[in-house]
Amino acid sequence: ARDGWSLGLLDRDAARLEAAATALRAAGAREIHTYLADVTNEAAFTAAVDDYAARAGGLELMVNNAGVAAAGMVDVAPIEDWRWVVEINLIGVAIGCRAAIPHLKRGGAGHVLNVASAASFACAATLGAYNASKAGVVAITETLVQEFVGTRLGATVAMPGFFRTNLLEG
Repeated sequence: ARDGWSLGLLDRDAARLEAAATALRAAGAREIHTYLADVTNEAAFTAAVDDYAARAGGLELMVNNAGVAAAGMVDVAPIEDWRWVVEINLIGVAIGCRAAIPHLKRGGAGHVLNVASAASFACAATLGAYNASKAGVVAITETLVQEFVGTRLGATVAMPGFFRTNLLEG
């Protein structure tokens, strides 16, 4: 925002989406386009990326950052918790990449930044679904790096340690 970029924001929480947009406008973003959708809804996520790219005149950077966590021992954590975590953390990233890549290719250059976690390689007990989903994000990103060889497209995965976010609220 401080560099005056045009930004597209997608969230499933309207109040948080507007708060983020307001803060980024105050920080200097040239323009902000907001989209109320869930990263697991392929049609809505793709439509948002397509709309943003059309309004902004292309897409240069896609950041896939949605994430959730559920705790429980592997043998007792409900399989529905696993499905929820994997659907958002892993499938949501795949949907985001699939939505962005055609626009990046059309522009001839661009980058995908996927946010995983240090949990992708330093797995803690009781976080099996989270650990596995974030390791999958690393794998998707490494796959993209190979698929982008010979182009001006790039992919990076961030693997931060724990820091305060809204991750533990739901």
